Amino acid sequence: MPAVKLVYDGQSNEGTSDDGKKTFEVLYVSSDRSAEEMSNIVSLMSFPAVAFEASKERADLKKHFDCCAGKEAGELGMAGKAYGIPTLFIIDCATEKIITADGVSDVMSGNDALGKWLEGVGK
Repeated sequence: MPAVKLVYDGQSNEGTSDDGKKTFEVLYVSSDRSAEEMSNIVSLMSFPAVAFEASKERADLKKHFDCCAGKEAGELGMAGKAYGIPTLFIIDCATEKIITADGVSDVMSGNDALGKWLEGVGK
């Protein structure tokens, strides 16, 4: 998550529209085993997270984006698919379209992830 934090914090200058709104948002949707485990991770982040106690909302988001931890797949009715942690979807705030479902690779590549994501805004 530290690499995602760096990219997220970098958008404060580059990742805003002409009217000052963010062009994309990072939202942490936990697959952690406990509230304490999630709290440890969230303490390192500067972006919002869905509360651990909001299990229905977290499950609904995972189903909507067809993405969860392998350990959750059965209980979410998503068995038989390959899943990984972490997974990073980048979503256009204006259109609500997925810019990429492979944000982790973008960040870990060492290339300009923020620039790549911004190119996908509005498309």
